[in-house]
Amino acid sequence: MTDKVIKIGTRKSELAMAQSETVRQALLAKFPGRKFELFPVVTTGDERRDKLKLNVEDKKQWVIEIENLL
Repeated sequence: MTDKVIKIGTRKSELAMAQSETVRQALLAKFPGRKFELFPVVTTGDERRDKLKLNVEDKKQWVIEIENLL
């Protein structure tokens, strides 16, 4: 099996981390020889949440930033 670590991007909130850990555990159970790591990220949208009106374009930008970070 490969030593490659598969990163799971997640926000840093307690809820997001807990949900992502549940996903990580399910993946470990399904693929025991693999390595999965939570990768907490903070995006521009997270930093400016109070100033942004969340819409489809904001969510799209958030996804793009996470993909680039991973």
